[in-house]
Amino acid sequence: MRLVVQRFQELFAQTKYKEAAELGAESPQGILRTPYTVAEFQSVPVQVGQTPPLLPYFATLLIFDVTCQLLINVFFFILEFWLTFISSIIYCKTTRVTHGSLD
Repeated sequence: MRLVVQRFQELFAQTKYKEAAELGAESPQGILRTPYTVAEFQSVPVQVGQTPPLLPYFATLLIFDVTCQLLINVFFFILEFWLTFISSIIYCKTTRVTHGSLD
């Protein structure tokens, strides 16, 4: 975990804010999803017409969270499909056996 924080600080020092934002969003156990990290991004001076680094940080957090939720939903959809499918196969086989027709 210390290496993740160290890498974040390196990227930040090199003004690679987009990469730092991605690392912050994907940090293990959310160690870089803290008020301290938000304050770091807020402390960056912004020139007129320049996008504040805080915006990509929040955008990356949002995309990461939405993607994770989408993957979870897809996983459960597929799981439910397969369980239904397998149940129907088992039901068909047991119905054949109880009605005296074996393949």
